[in-house]
Amino acid sequence: MNTIIDQDSTPTLREGESLVYVQYDPIWSREEVLLYTPSLTDVSNEFDGNRFERDESACPPIDYTARNCVMLIKQFGLHMYKNEIIHEMKEYGYRPAIHLEAYAFGLWKYNLLDNEYNTVALGDFVRVRNETYVTVLRGNEKGFRKLIVMREHRRWDAKDRFLFVREN
Repeated sequence: MNTIIDQDSTPTLREGESLVYVQYDPIWSREEVLLYTPSLTDVSNEFDGNRFERDESACPPIDYTARNCVMLIKQFGLHMYKNEIIHEMKEYGYRPAIHLEAYAFGLWKYNLLDNEYNTVALGDFVRVRNETYVTVLRGNEKGFRKLIVMREHRRWDAKDRFLFVREN
């Protein structure tokens, strides 16, 4: 994946933010993701096809044009529900990331981070057996990195981190 940055429109990054190029091409095949993403050791079957739906209550309409996005990982250190997390960050001009943004972030920077905790994208979901699941980047100290889905209807752990995109 080539990173393209237009120097004239590069935003000023705030503390903790990263500039990540997102193509917004649908993920059609789990095998394709593993083939082209050596930093990932596993990908959930739910990424086969384009089955994710944007959560309209959590995430405003998105421009799916390939571009650089300002992303931020936030760890609250509290047990929180999804609506609390989204409301907290909306006040600062962020929306929750969707699965394609989490994937792009994983390609670009995830292997550089402490992988002890989950990094969750709450902006869209996939239904599996009538349950709602969201995208999670997961890793461990042995270097295993996974792009998986986790059931959403739960209170998130104090150790979980969340991926957000700054709205312009």
